[in-house]
Formats: sequence, structure tokens, C-alpha cells
Amino acid sequence: MQRNVPFYKIVAGTHFAVDAFSYGDIPNVNNYFLTHFHSDHYSGLKKSFNKLLFCSQITADLCTSRLGVNPKHIQIMNLDETITIEGVEVTAVDANHCPGAVMLVFTLPNGKTLLHTGDFRASPAMESYPVFWNKDIHTVYLDTTYCNPRYDFPTQDQSLEMALHLLRQKKASLEEAGKKFASVLIVCGTYTIGKEKFFMGMARRVGCAVWACPEKERVLRAVEGRQAQQTRALPQACQLHVVPMRDLTHEKLRAYLDSLEGVFSEVVAFKPSGWESGKEAAVQKDLVTIYGIPYSEHSSFPEMIRFVNFLKPKQVVPTVDISGGIKAVQKYFPCPLAYKEDLRSQSRVTDYFSAQSRQQVHAVS
Repeated sequence: MQRNVPFYKIVAGTHFAVDAFSYGDIPNVNNYFLTHFHSDHYSGLKKSFNKLLFCSQITADLCTSRLGVNPKHIQIMNLDETITIEGVEVTAVDANHCPGAVMLVFTLPNGKTLLHTGDFRASPAMESYPVFWNKDIHTVYLDTTYCNPRYDFPTQDQSLEMALHLLRQKKASLEEAGKKFASVLIVCGTYTIGKEKFFMGMARRVGCAVWACPEKERVLRAVEGRQAQQTRALPQACQLHVVPMRDLTHEKLRAYLDSLEGVFSEVVAFKPSGWESGKEAAVQKDLVTIYGIPYSEHSSFPEMIRFVNFLKPKQVVPTVDISGGIKAVQKYFPCPLAYKEDLRSQSRVTDYFSAQSRQQVHAVS
């Protein structure tokens, strides 16, 4: 039985679907877009995919190497280049999320422009994107992961500086006791792709090499251009290790420390996530200390509001359920939040899926 497709995964007025691979063949959808390579967005994409997929080069490389998608079905989108698909102008711009993540700007034949952010972290730099100056954005399909005023976490640079400050404190205390900072194993949580700016920035500032498991190393080669000789380094020769976020537990990190056969005397681990905002900063047990760092690759609430205020769209379509409910945050937005049954075009979107013979879909009004 075919699952219902969330309305926000279809670009109204087009035959395009965004991050919608777990619903089978969607009626009247000819072109599929993947904003970035996170499993909650590419779920359902597999080797048998035989439609046309549009994405960035990094995302394409991961789709072929990790999912087995045939390259002949992939169309690479270069940043800031406009292509025309079925009469619709499409421009991909940097989403400031994980490597390869893009936002998508769609300009329909009638001149109406829609923006799908995918997952993104809004920044003032986006306000200089030419496409946002040259187009009036009518509708924004908005990443509302942290759409609640309580989510006011630091910038990425500030979060990285928080972690570096903790390491400087650790270094000073060790040296005061006559010990070497090199005896500390620094561990950073990561995903298949994501948090690279955090741990690579930390490695550059500390001046140490990064070790990752072979699977993660292949991803780093794709996104960072790391050299082959770096992949042959032994874990004992690198002070900073990246591990899956799920492995940031005291039990697993203590076992990991023991597996390195006495090269390091303790572990200082970092869990970089926006969800760490407001939580206890550190949990220490035995030879392992885990710090939660409010480093996010999604927009904070103030960043989100600033971005929408800059674009001045006619409406915003949330793509993530809003904490506290839509009425609690509508007052912060300069335009209506169109959500589920409140979206005035919902009936037309429903018709889009139920009437396979329908050839045209009207734009969001």
C-alpha cells in the first residue's frame, strides 16, 4: 500500500518532489530532488531507482558509492547555476548544513518563485545570495526543526570556541600537574556526513590529525579531499577521533580508550548538537568526560526569523512539526504559516496525487 506523501514534499505547480523517496512512484512526479545525504531525506532511495534525480556533486557521489544509484539517473546541480526543467527555472544554493546540502529555488513559468530550504542553517551570508535579490520569493518550504523561541543557541563559530576553551582549560590543568596534553584522546561525535566543520576546525586549531573509521574516512575523502596517506594513519597516531554520535556513552568510550593500549590516559569527548542547548554541560565518569556542545547545522529560532524577514515571502510552509504548535509561533513570522489543512491549496495538492490523469497542478495561491 502506497504511503501518503506529505504535501510539503511536492513543489506546488510542478511535477517535482523533494526528498521523497519512501513513497513509491509518486503519480505525476517526473523529477526528484535530494537536498542532502542524510538518511531521513534519502530514505527509500535505492539501487533500483530509475527516475531522474537532481542533487549536488557530493550528494551524487554518496548516492552512487553508498546506495548504488546508477549515475545515469543523476543530474548534478552546481551551486548558483540556473537550469530549466519542464519550463521551471531551478537554482541550487548553499544550505550551510552538511557538505553537499543545497536549498532549491524554483521559478515557475508564471513567474512565481518558491524556495525549498531542505535542512539548512540560516546565516547573514545568505542575504547576499544574488538569487534572493533578483527574485521575489512567494512561498518558503522552511526547515522548522528549531521553530520555538527557546532555541536560541550560539553561532557555529561560538560553539566551536566553547569546545576549544574547554580543551585549553584541560591543557593548562595537565601542564600544571606536569602532564602532557597529548595524552588526552579527543573524540567528536558525527553522522555519516555532518559536523565536519566542527571537528576539522577543532583539529586545525589544536594542530592534530584526525582519525576516522574506514567508512567515515571514505566520506571525508569525498567532502574534504583528504589525501590517501592520511587514511593509512594508525588511530594511535591521531589525537582527534570521530565516532558515530550513538557511541558517545561512557561505557563505549572507556572500552574504546582501553582498545588503544595505553597510548592515551583519558578521553574528552564532544557531542555537537543543537539539542544540547540548555542541557548539563559535562558528564564525567572514570577516565571519560563528555561535553554537550550546542553546535547545530539547523537554524536557531532567531536566525530562522531573520531569514524569513529578509525574504518577505507571502507564506511559509513548515517542513518539520513545530514544537508547541503553530499558533504559538505564528506571531513571530511576518507572513502566514501554511500548515497541513490550513494550506489553502491542500485540496488541489490532494487532487494531485489522486487523479493520475491530471496533467497540470496549480501553484500555491
